[in-house]
Amino acid sequence: MVNLVQLAAHNSTVYAKDGATWNPADNFDYAWKGAWETGTDGSLVDNVGNIDLSKVTVTGDKVDLTKPGKYQVTYEYQDSQTNAPAKKTITVTVKANQSTVTAKDSTLGVGDKWTAEDSFTGATDKDGNPVSFDEVTVGGDTVDTNKAGIYKVTYSYGGKTTTATITIKADQSQLTVHDVSATVGDAHAAAADFITKATDKDGADISGQVKADFSKVDWTKAGDYLVTLTVDGKTQTAYLHLAAATIIPEQPETPATPETPTTTTPGQDTAVKVVPTATPTQIGTQNSTIRFDATQAQTNSSQLPQTGESENIGLLWLGAFSLLGAGLGLAHKKHDDNQEA
Repeated sequence: MVNLVQLAAHNSTVYAKDGATWNPADNFDYAWKGAWETGTDGSLVDNVGNIDLSKVTVTGDKVDLTKPGKYQVTYEYQDSQTNAPAKKTITVTVKANQSTVTAKDSTLGVGDKWTAEDSFTGATDKDGNPVSFDEVTVGGDTVDTNKAGIYKVTYSYGGKTTTATITIKADQSQLTVHDVSATVGDAHAAAADFITKATDKDGADISGQVKADFSKVDWTKAGDYLVTLTVDGKTQTAYLHLAAATIIPEQPETPATPETPTTTTPGQDTAVKVVPTATPTQIGTQNSTIRFDATQAQTNSSQLPQTGESENIGLLWLGAFSLLGAGLGLAHKKHDDNQEA
């Protein structure tokens, strides 16, 4: 008796997935037979109905669902009454899974606005087609922008998951100013002169961005003026103290020290210092001059005389004075003669 056996299985396409495994049942549909078979005792046995997969032989490629590719698998059933088995070969196609989901870290200040979509950067399906944010699943921490802290937010799609870090920082913005003193006539003060500290919400210096309102200042008049300074939404005020200029009287010039005059001899180009000498004494009508050198006399007198020299020295002095007296007498006589004549 000829058995009517049918065996069915189907092709399939799946996407590679880490950790996934393939089972023959995934592509097996059924095996069926519709005939009477002769039992062991020679009687007819009704075997019409389904054939269990455990009685079907599976051969062919080993399907690896983690690696893209095409795999051939054959299902086969051998009936005990026939020589021709029932066979079915199918193809399992494993495609690369192009599902992606990406997000970015974000840093904000306390009080800033943020939504999960702000840190979402994109997602694609298994075939690489973009998907909208609405198809993405968001999980992880609940972000409270009114409280400083670090939050972890997850984004999932198509079996892919990524995590974004949301940092909420305390507001470090600051504007501190101080009063400034100046004098009328000085160079006008600038905004930078009033700044003690100016930072943005991240603590970065923004002194160069500070603006000052000097509209209430009269730079020509002494007084206290209010100056308004603003930056990054913050405003502070400070005073500009203008003092009157001090007038310093001019000091008279000190006269120059006069030069000491010098004595010059006529006919000479250079100054000659006149040193007075002893008055010459004329003897008779001659112009011979006898000079008394006190220095030489002192020198001579300081020398100790030798034996017998004391008397000679005395006689010399006596002779000198006698000669001097004689000269004076002759001069006097000549003067008298001239008067009588």
